[in-house]
Parts: sequence; structure tokens; C-alpha cells
Amino acid sequence: MKKFLFVIFIFIAFCNCVCARNISKKEEYNKTINNTSSYIEKYKSSSENIEIDNMIELMDKAAEADKSGNYVMALRYYDKMLEISPTNAPIYALRGLIYLYEYNANTYALSDFNSAIKYTSKPVASYYQYRGIARMRLEDIDGALSDTAKAIEINNKNSESNAELYCIRALLHSRKGDEKLAIDDATVSIKLKSKNPRAFYYRALAKMGYAVKLKSVTMLDSALQDLNYSKEQYLEQGNMDGYQEVMETYKRYQNAARLLKK
Repeated sequence: MKKFLFVIFIFIAFCNCVCARNISKKEEYNKTINNTSSYIEKYKSSSENIEIDNMIELMDKAAEADKSGNYVMALRYYDKMLEISPTNAPIYALRGLIYLYEYNANTYALSDFNSAIKYTSKPVASYYQYRGIARMRLEDIDGALSDTAKAIEINNKNSESNAELYCIRALLHSRKGDEKLAIDDATVSIKLKSKNPRAFYYRALAKMGYAVKLKSVTMLDSALQDLNYSKEQYLEQGNMDGYQEVMETYKRYQNAARLLKK
């Protein structure tokens, strides 16, 4: 029993590491496997329980499949693990991440994060964060806002994670047409993490919408400044997708400027 609980602990550490930061899942898998490999090897050599052996073997295979981009096989391994341990919250979360980011299967992702939240003994911020993203994609903005607020509450003073969460919530407020709240949340995100091109970008979008509502040239000029900051930071990071998105948004800025001149 103690050995099995230890394996479950490894799963929890594994999932939390994957979910904790906004970097690629492949990088997180590499980090987590390196950090836990010595423990896994120890329990492989000493385990006499075939169920524990199966879980560890399946975890290794799932991680390797995910790292190599073989998401179909990764899903199959997670399915098998859930047959052995049907109330294992981290496994639901890991499977949910694949549905969310690799297949855009948001309904399946939502179901898995519902299960992760249901079966975890202690609230995990990332479970609420990713369920919120699934809800946002399914146009449940109020539900997404609720989940993001819950994740911020759980994180408390974890500034880097909360920078991401406030950034997400800024986007959600914009989706609801609450530009002022979006600006406020994006500003908090930037204060928590200054090199934050996405937060600058979301704040620029909110400021453009707010400028048109208020007919404020000053607000629109501030939006342009945020776009410039976002563009420069994306270039520094080598993120050309983000850079291109900002460049395309300059056209929206020009349209807003024309509206204010009328």
C-alpha cells in the first residue's frame, strides 16, 4: 500500500510539473522524467506488486509517447492507467492536456479536468486553469472566469503562475466586452512578470476597444505603445507566431484610429 501511494505521489508531482508553467509540454516532460527517474528506478527494482509495475511501466511509456509526439499512443496508455486507478486525478489531467492542446477536443478535455478536480484531495490551481481554458473555447465565458479566479485564489502568492492566470482572465474579460476589467488584469499580469508580451498584447486589444467606447485618442495611443512592447518582446523571445499576430493587429489599430477621427 505504501509503495502504491508513493507511485501516486510521483504521478501528482509529474502532473503538477507539466501543468505549472506556460512552456511546452515536451520540455516539462523532459524535466519531470529527469527529476523522478532515480525514484522510479528504485521502485522498479524493489517492487513485488505487479499492479505497481504496470503503473510505472505505463507512465514511462505515456511520457515517451507524448515527448515523441505520438499522442494516440499516449492517450491509450493513460486509458490503461485509468483502468487500474480510475480515481487518479493527475492522470485525468495529463490526458486532458492532450485533448486540449493536441486535438482541440475541448469537450473531452473539460470532462477530464472535471474528473481531476473531483478526485484530487487538495485543490490544484492548474486543474482549474486548464478547465477554464476548455470552457472558454466552448464559449462558457462565465464558467472560465470562475475557474480562473479559483486558480488565482489557490496559487495565492505564486507570482509567475498568477501572471499567466491574470493574463488569461484579461482575455476573458475582453471576450465579455469588459475592457476596463481586462486592462486591470493585464496590468497586474505585467507587474508580476515584466517580460510578458501576451499580457501587453491583450491589454492593447482591451485599450483599443475601450478607446473607441470612450472616444479617447489618449487611450488609443496607449494601446499602440502596448502593441509596440508586445512586438519587441516577442522578437526578443524568437516567437514569430506572436510577432505576426501583433503585426496583423496594427490594422485593427488603424481602423480604430480612423473611427476616432470621424
